[in-house]
Amino acid sequence: MEVLVSLKFGDGDFNNGFSGIALKANIASGQHSKDIEIQLPSAPLIPNLYRNWQNKYIDLFETLGIRILPSRSIATTINPESENVVRGFKKEISANVSSFEKSQQECDRYASRLRAEINRWLGELKSQLEAQLHLDVNSQVLLTIHTQNITSKQTKDILHRLPWQEWDYFQERLGLEVILCLSESESSGTEVKDDGIFRRVRITSIFGDSQNINVACDKELIAKLEKRGAELIHLEQPQRQDLRNLWDRPCDILFYSGHSESSLNGTVGSLQINSEESLNLEEIRNTLREAVNKGLKLAIFNSCDGLGLAKQLADLHLPYIIVWREPVPDGTAIEFIEYFLNSYAEGKSLFSSVRDARLKLLELSSQEEREKQIPGLNWLPIICQNTLEAPPTWEELGGLTGKLPNCPYKGLSAFTEEDAEYFFGREQFIADLVEAVNTKSLVPIVGASGSGKSSVVFAGLVPRLREDGMQIVSFRPGNNPFDALAVALSSHLQSLMESQEGKENNNPITVIGTQGSDRQPLESSNKCVSPTEINLLHERQALCRLIENIVAFNEILPKSSTDAAIALSPMASLGWISTNGLSQRFILIVDQFEELYTLTPQAQQQPFLDLLLYAVKFAPNFSLVLTLRADFYGHAISSRDFSDLLQQGIYNSSPMNQSELRAAIEQPAEKMKVEFEKGLTSKLIDDLGTQPGRLPLLEFTLSLLWDKHDRWYLTHEA
Repeated sequence: MEVLVSLKFGDGDFNNGFSGIALKANIASGQHSKDIEIQLPSAPLIPNLYRNWQNKYIDLFETLGIRILPSRSIATTINPESENVVRGFKKEISANVSSFEKSQQECDRYASRLRAEINRWLGELKSQLEAQLHLDVNSQVLLTIHTQNITSKQTKDILHRLPWQEWDYFQERLGLEVILCLSESESSGTEVKDDGIFRRVRITSIFGDSQNINVACDKELIAKLEKRGAELIHLEQPQRQDLRNLWDRPCDILFYSGHSESSLNGTVGSLQINSEESLNLEEIRNTLREAVNKGLKLAIFNSCDGLGLAKQLADLHLPYIIVWREPVPDGTAIEFIEYFLNSYAEGKSLFSSVRDARLKLLELSSQEEREKQIPGLNWLPIICQNTLEAPPTWEELGGLTGKLPNCPYKGLSAFTEEDAEYFFGREQFIADLVEAVNTKSLVPIVGASGSGKSSVVFAGLVPRLREDGMQIVSFRPGNNPFDALAVALSSHLQSLMESQEGKENNNPITVIGTQGSDRQPLESSNKCVSPTEINLLHERQALCRLIENIVAFNEILPKSSTDAAIALSPMASLGWISTNGLSQRFILIVDQFEELYTLTPQAQQQPFLDLLLYAVKFAPNFSLVLTLRADFYGHAISSRDFSDLLQQGIYNSSPMNQSELRAAIEQPAEKMKVEFEKGLTSKLIDDLGTQPGRLPLLEFTLSLLWDKHDRWYLTHEA
């Protein structure tokens, strides 16, 4: 049975009592609900008892050889050899010369007196609850303390620090957890769209100054969350400007490990982000607000005395915050975060995970640790709440469920321009091709079948050329290369004409392949009905002349749509337009050029080759890019003109080396936040060998692995 108990304070203080205490208890099923309003009497001993316990608690650190870290101004007084330090700043304490056992007994005595006084103070409230709300020992109780109406900062600070877990009405119930409600608001952050697609839990971790504490252990514990579905960003001893990550990159959880302190009655918090710099959260208020707006749901401060941090983040409506309310021994802080993360990442609720960690600290210590246990230590971790919404589970943040997004690997197909963001490993080859296209009129790419020629052109080269504003037309020869080229050019011309805003296409161009003017227009240019026809089959100069005018048209278009229309008028299309001074290049891509020798009738092969080569020789600002299978290179050089031009430079689609293969394997998955099990990439590369045509086989294997993923991992087992 889950029971939600809300204790909302009216104004008051411990000397005069609290009026208008509203207590509301709800059984989670909604079948039982109790509302009680009560006056709480004065309890002037509670603040002093807490401070007495607090002083003895801190004294015990001294007897254990643990030092409270001083402020930075006197940091040099710390013994650098000390391994036992708390995650806090200096407190004003009296020197302690008693033995540990005596100090422990005194601390325990103050803890017992504080516990008894709290239960006396809440006695009337307990009586009313027992009469109206019947709980069994298995009840899961969430006790929320609301203090927003308290005006005294000192009173509010004491209420936030009290060990509410010691209230004997709930003491027999191991399912109790206490929450401090610092503010109430609807969530203002970005909600994650649940489309069933896998996403990682995004965690930004700040590992601050680690002087004399073991921050590295916290880092190792956070790193283990990768296998639970976490996407990690680590900021180690960051400079202030490094915190732009909180502004720029959305995260679900913010984790801090290092030194911290609170001041001004727990209203101001500071982090020691590096060895030189202490940061008040108020100084990065807008950065933190942006992080909340982008979806930050939970902040965890595994550091000392964090109530001031929680209060400042409450003002920004960060939904949930976990802090320590006093200084904490370094080893205890590490154990707590380990217990908490294990429970939370396994799917338990935020409340249950904190409860598990607190109880494990109390019960699972070694005999030696139990003998030196500081009374009240397990009181100190606390959840602070600033929302009416339930806390997100690890699963809801994306860490346990969902399917992978669409596969970034292409199987037996080539990469296309739309796949450019997932094309990796050919960066240097692409850079060489870009330079060639800008300086040469013929760029032949030759390689074995399956060596990735088409992929490197369309997913690598073409996107780079489009960034430079180049015009690009591509086609494959097929069984009628003239018609294939005519269709591609007509489609390009049509799009150019349609780009004239509000300009009606009165003088379109019809590009004819082997079809005569008395036939139906080509499929991609079926809007072109014009007396002006460019016949590629019968005019060797036709392609060259058309390229000149396309380049001219596209450069004139941004300046004047009227001039652009003139540029493609019948006279201009016949060559009566000057292209002097024009700089924009036109790129024609012939993919799988070997089809000219395998599919095209022999009677068309040489005339089509002549058409292309004339443009290569004479068209200004033009580059012909073609991909050719290496086993058809002999056919290409059987033409003397073609052979001479090929000697200007051939770009071989060589086998990818190991580093290129590793990039092609791992980086597409990395973009999807999916990882390869350790050693799997090397295994794939070894098995791939050096046989021709291996890249499609690799992509095919990767696409099958993607379908057999283990959540966010591609595995050896699959």
